[in-house]
Amino acid sequence: MILNKRAISPFIAMVLLIAFAVLISVMVTTWGKQLIMTQAEKIGNDTIIEIVCGLDVSINVVEIMGVRQLCYDAEDQELKLTIENGPNKEITGIQIAIISEDSIINSFVDEEFQRMDLKKIIIDYTDSLPIQELALIPQIEGFQFCLEAQITEEIIPTCD
Repeated sequence: MILNKRAISPFIAMVLLIAFAVLISVMVTTWGKQLIMTQAEKIGNDTIIEIVCGLDVSINVVEIMGVRQLCYDAEDQELKLTIENGPNKEITGIQIAIISEDSIINSFVDEEFQRMDLKKIIIDYTDSLPIQELALIPQIEGFQFCLEAQITEEIIPTCD
């Protein structure tokens, strides 16, 4: 028995292959675009925070009549400092790292600093070794630390 079947013509086969290739390329392009947009959004947010930290965030140790308001009180075993926030951006806290010869003590000051705000900060420091370095890192908008606005102090005088 001879079946009366015909194969697909070469023209129709070529049209189907081209349509399949176009369909696959549209799917890959859509997926790639979504992936790139997601990554760009993430990188964009990180970049915005870096720009804000670099341009708008600034803290300083206050100086009154030529005397920096930063000292270590050995009797009370306290580090005393007065911090001033800059004019452009509020900060939500300050991470303070006290570095001595054999230890690093981290302390977080969970206080908001408005623009141009001054605050006196007192931190317990009971380590017997002298402070070699002090690092102050401002925090903005919740959990973003601004390493670009970090200040370090290497000379910590004793309080009078």
